[in-house]
Amino acid sequence: MNTKILQKAVVALGVAAAVTPLLVLPMSFIFPFIVPKILFFRSVVILSAVCYAGLLFSSFQSFRPRLQALHIAVLFFFFSLVVSTFVGVDWYKSFWDNHERMLGLFTLLHFGIYYFALSTVVRDRASWAWILRALFGAGVVVMLIGVYQKIDPNFLLNNGSNRVSATLGNSIYYGGFGLFLFFAALQQWFVESNIWWKRFLLLVCALGFVGVFLSGTRGSMLGLIVGGGV
Repeated sequence: MNTKILQKAVVALGVAAAVTPLLVLPMSFIFPFIVPKILFFRSVVILSAVCYAGLLFSSFQSFRPRLQALHIAVLFFFFSLVVSTFVGVDWYKSFWDNHERMLGLFTLLHFGIYYFALSTVVRDRASWAWILRALFGAGVVVMLIGVYQKIDPNFLLNNGSNRVSATLGNSIYYGGFGLFLFFAALQQWFVESNIWWKRFLLLVCALGFVGVFLSGTRGSMLGLIVGGGV
């Protein structure tokens, strides 16, 4: 089994997962902002898991997860989720959740698999840069749609609200995404060497900053202020 092809496949799937925020199908689902995103992300993670399993089968010592503090912390986090799921009031709902949020343990475990597949297989800065560029590109589109919703509040099922939600369907999600884009792009700006990508990262920072305030979410605003101070 060609390990290089499998490694490239994991990177490509990482790039594919990064555009998940763009997915919205208003005419196909009762919850068009959530369901298509989660179904797409789960599918990408399953494919990533298959590729990662192939790498482990081909060369276990090279691609096994290393004992690192962050890995241990993530495993402990998921262990606590499993325990809380099955000792709670309704383990069935905790495990599956519902179509409105789809953030039960089943979906969250996909994030854990995604984390270990990428953190173990993707080892060079260039591959990580492309995954981040895909995420930032999707973020720019999401933020710009939010800007347009200030002009046309009814665009993309925003229902005339003064608080924008873009392709995320929730102004809180929009503000949180803008907050993440601002700090993540700022951090990447310091390590990026290509002048054109550095300029693009400044655009991402600016749109993320604006998105925090367009969302009207106090938590995101507070996070921006406190995070900036830190």
